[in-house]
Amino acid sequence: SKLDETLIVGEKRIELGTSDYGDVVCGHGYKWMTSFQQSLFPEWIFSVEKITLKKTIAMVHGANTTLISYEVIDADCSFEMELLPLVAYRGYHELKKQDNFIHREGVFKEHTLAINAYE
Repeated sequence: SKLDETLIVGEKRIELGTSDYGDVVCGHGYKWMTSFQQSLFPEWIFSVEKITLKKTIAMVHGANTTLISYEVIDADCSFEMELLPLVAYRGYHELKKQDNFIHREGVFKEHTLAINAYE
């Protein structure tokens, strides 16, 4: 699973993600990352186009849940943020074929996206 993040400033699209596939690196988000620290939770700071954004990732103990939080530290212009989740719904050691019983829709409510693959 992964989450592609894109800032949209006017007509400009700025990808924050970077994927390393060995021979190929896709996305240039690493260019905008100004700091990373891992204390209780890992935190990234991105600065681009007069926008400074903090991203924090946390997992809920005992639950199959990942939380991703974004905090606007500074922004001298308006922007939108586009999130594109790619969710595998499988263990990282498992292979899986097409499953027509997965719920593919998510619910975005009160600044939170929730996706429940199964009842």
